[in-house]
Amino acid sequence: MGTAAHAQAPRRRVACRVGRSGVVVLALLLAMLAPATTMAATQYWFPGKGWGHGIGMSQYGAQGFAGRGFTAEQVIRYYFNGVSVDDAAGNPTFRVLLVEGRSELELVARGGNVTVTRNGASSSDVDAGDVLRIRRGGAGTCVLRIRDGATSTLLGCGAGTVVVTGAVATRFTADNGAFGHRYRGHLRFVPHGAGLRAVNHVPLELYLRGVVPSEMPASWHAEALGAQAIAARSYALATRRSGPFDAFADTRSQVYRGIEHEHSRTTAAVNATRGLIATVGGQVVPTFYHSTSGGRTANIEHVWNSEPRSYLRGRPDPWERSPHSSWDIREVRFGPAHIRRQLGAASAPGAIRDIRVQVNGSGRVQQARIVTARGTRTIPGTQVREALGLRSTFFRVERLEIRARARQVRRGQRVAIEGTVPRSGATFLVFRPRSGGRWQRVGRVRPQRGTRYRVNVRPQQDGVYRLQRRGQLGPGVRIRVR
Repeated sequence: MGTAAHAQAPRRRVACRVGRSGVVVLALLLAMLAPATTMAATQYWFPGKGWGHGIGMSQYGAQGFAGRGFTAEQVIRYYFNGVSVDDAAGNPTFRVLLVEGRSELELVARGGNVTVTRNGASSSDVDAGDVLRIRRGGAGTCVLRIRDGATSTLLGCGAGTVVVTGAVATRFTADNGAFGHRYRGHLRFVPHGAGLRAVNHVPLELYLRGVVPSEMPASWHAEALGAQAIAARSYALATRRSGPFDAFADTRSQVYRGIEHEHSRTTAAVNATRGLIATVGGQVVPTFYHSTSGGRTANIEHVWNSEPRSYLRGRPDPWERSPHSSWDIREVRFGPAHIRRQLGAASAPGAIRDIRVQVNGSGRVQQARIVTARGTRTIPGTQVREALGLRSTFFRVERLEIRARARQVRRGQRVAIEGTVPRSGATFLVFRPRSGGRWQRVGRVRPQRGTRYRVNVRPQQDGVYRLQRRGQLGPGVRIRVR
């Protein structure tokens, strides 16, 4: 009794001395007595295939067909079901928007045959090397000439469209990123709001000379380049806009970079297929194309909010050989916090707990269910692709979670490592000591209940346990050994 009472006395005295800080000491004592907290890490992997929307002609697939003896017309007929390849009449002028919204744009003369016109008034007093400055001001559009550092008025200020013909190069960056490029046809500078639009008026066949090498490598097979020319010509005519211009110079239509990007091989392909277009019932159709299908193209309704079209249905892509056929998984794995930031609060209102996808008949993700701490949201697969920068909607989602039941254990003490891994494919648990060295395979992780797994380990030294899948390391946890 006396010994027991003596032993308890210090605890009573400590409690009395602590006073207002007693809460702090009590918290520390509880922390020491409590079991070690769980360590956890989660990643979402997005293995997938292809690059682009997947509709219509796969460019790498066209290269594969051409390498096996198919002609350009046969390639078009394969990818666009039931189309005819016909001869279009004429060579219409095409109006391509280079840039808009700028209050001032500059050109530099590359020859002495440049003419500037507005409302019937014109001036050809332009020498090679002169800079033309077209400026939108309160009095209309002004055209200035800069020669040897001196600025003068070339064509006053007034209302109307300024037309520049002859050898000039841009000194502005077009919407497609091109700077310093020359364009066939002529350039028009049209007032638009408080700024200007620069529009290139060019015959369709000359326009295609700047499109085909911008959309497909000029070194590719001649028949693949011919197929690209037919597809680009058909697409241009079928999607021609109404209003002040027919097409954009970037991926909103087709990439068009003018003379600087032309190549003799692609020009030959344009000439060899001159006037050829894909038609259904005598009408030209939009011949969509993309880089890589991943082995199968897609129905248009499976990718975009569109009515089904008989000529835009998915087809096997047997000879596509592309570096983008399957993705490098290292580039497409993210933590849940990153995914939530990219998707935004409307699509991920709380911490992400799971992502589940619904696949359509073309093998693409039609929609994804984002399960969060605050509820579930369903969003289109195209939105996931855009938010995360994925190359296509031909993807799947793999959730890899690892959790250790203790941060710190005694040497040889058993500790449970558990979490979530996909049921299909092989996933391994690996270990590396804190002191360094190679990753050591502990064993294969096999889900027992759905996608849940549990592995018991007996650590002998400090180190990190990680999941390994597809030859790549996934999330991990550190366990300290005392």
